[in-house]
Amino acid sequence: MPEHPAPGVDVSGLRDEVGAGAALWAGRLEAVPGARWAALSPLPVATFNVATCYSPEASDLDWAVSTLLGHGHPGLVQVAGPALGAGRVLVDAGLVPVVAAPLMVLAAADVLPR
Repeated sequence: MPEHPAPGVDVSGLRDEVGAGAALWAGRLEAVPGARWAALSPLPVATFNVATCYSPEASDLDWAVSTLLGHGHPGLVQVAGPALGAGRVLVDAGLVPVVAAPLMVLAAADVLPR
């Protein structure tokens, strides 16, 4: 699947926006636009402590894992786009997948009635 599945859609930018939105419920956001973000909450709940990586660099995925482990609460690591090729970082860290649920971008013309 190409990085830009719909013409004119900035997928990386959309992922950045999701990170910015996560800061509203997490309270703390660490981000490198176009590559990764982590939304960290004081709550010990995995779904409120999320790191997302969409950069092809293994060091960015390593950062996501290190950030969550250093936070000290359960958390989730999301891997998208070019970062999927660096998945070995997760295996090396001893993390296990819990689900593979793709988030897809659809053009409005594909979902609106004609």
